[in-house]
Amino acid sequence: MLFVALAFLASILFDLIIFRFFNSKLNKILGILSIILIILLTLALLYFDFNVFSIVFSYFSIFRIINYFKIINSNKQIIYLRNSFLKTFRMLIIVQALFLGFSYLFNQFIRSFRFEALVLIIIQILTIIVLIYSTYRSSTKLLPSKINKFLNDYKLPSITVAIPARNEDKDLEECLNSLVQSDYPKLEIIVLDDCSQSKKVAEIIRSFAHAGVVFLEGKVPPLDYLAKNYAYEQLSEASNGEIIVFAGADVRFDVDSLRKIIEFMLNKKKRMISLLPNNDYEHLGFFKAILAQPLRYLWEISLPRRFLNRPPVLSTLWAIYKEDLLYFGDFKGLKRDIIPERTIAKKIANSKDGYSFMFSNNVFNILSVKDYNAQIETSIRLKYPSLKQRLDYLSFVIIFEILILIMPLLEFVYSIYKAHYWLTFLSLLVLMSFNLIYYFVVKNSYKKTFKSVLLLGFIAGMYDIYLWFMSMYMYEFKEVLWKGRNVCIPVMGSSVVQGSE
Repeated sequence: MLFVALAFLASILFDLIIFRFFNSKLNKILGILSIILIILLTLALLYFDFNVFSIVFSYFSIFRIINYFKIINSNKQIIYLRNSFLKTFRMLIIVQALFLGFSYLFNQFIRSFRFEALVLIIIQILTIIVLIYSTYRSSTKLLPSKINKFLNDYKLPSITVAIPARNEDKDLEECLNSLVQSDYPKLEIIVLDDCSQSKKVAEIIRSFAHAGVVFLEGKVPPLDYLAKNYAYEQLSEASNGEIIVFAGADVRFDVDSLRKIIEFMLNKKKRMISLLPNNDYEHLGFFKAILAQPLRYLWEISLPRRFLNRPPVLSTLWAIYKEDLLYFGDFKGLKRDIIPERTIAKKIANSKDGYSFMFSNNVFNILSVKDYNAQIETSIRLKYPSLKQRLDYLSFVIIFEILILIMPLLEFVYSIYKAHYWLTFLSLLVLMSFNLIYYFVVKNSYKKTFKSVLLLGFIAGMYDIYLWFMSMYMYEFKEVLWKGRNVCIPVMGSSVVQGSE
């Protein structure tokens, strides 16, 4: 154990030397030596003190190694690397020191499998209780009731439906067809051709000019500006409606969808609303439908958002009063924010409870037809930046998912093999509780009951962990292309040259 402690202190020393001489050519050599040292101390700890605490210590060693690989093999700017390395180093060292201490105390005074299993299952049960309560609480607020109070046309505010469209030649025509059939009386539709790589998008927009659709030619975004945020800004400046409804080209509207959204905002006195759409199941197939989107929705719905002070939000469709958007700074202060809607929603939610997140269901009838590849691209684009590009935050998220989504099944199988019936019951309880939450989200995402989902939360959890890792890998070591643009440039200060427009 003394060797492990000394090796741990030596690895910290290497970290400090690297940070002190960060721009030195020695960084790569020191980084390789540190990786070797971390591997040796982790193997030694597992050999001498194998328990749940040493396993968790080893888990965080993986992220310390990744932190070094960022230095050894990365194309990011030196300022980003230095700050990112230091923040991750500090947090992971503190966490590893704690678990190293727990491992030592456990082997000195306890040495009991039953104690390890009991601690683990108690943490899982407490966590699942919080998720169940939060999901139940959300379900009472997110499931919209039918609106019985209808407003006369003259009382309705003017609205602008703003659609950023880049390379959207497949979905845009159907989206606009659904929009121009709307019964909303004071409707402006603006579509921005965001420097599409083909002329078809502009042709589609102009073909709807007779229906009143306004064509807006987008400008090339500055290098420090996320392209979608810049498109939002241009659309906002061009809009004339009192309320702006931002929507993706994959959205399909019912005839009265816009009227119901605005009537809801007026009746509930909300200044901003975003919707979880009904998703089109038919064009995806069962397994693709349950993998990428529902778990992303679940974390928006089931986490205790009030405690986190981060309201749930999706960018598929959201509406906001233009004066509020301008009051909170428009998009100029959110150039590099990967989810600007969330930042705005947080400000409005803290201002007289002016924000709501709702299921579309049969009330609003907003349909999303985003295909599977687009869902994966969106997940990879959003996941890592939503954690502020922090490896330490990523390590916490993934271990949380392992604890809740994967470990209960492994505990269940192991407890049956070892005939630990109390563990069998409790692990099954946690496993089924999470799957019920997952079932609720899938049901409300597709307006369809998939009973087999009750057994597939484990698979969705594994896939979500893969997407978290893939998002981190692409941002840190490769590049994230979204609609032909390198998102890494504004998000992370990458030195990679941006693709051509």
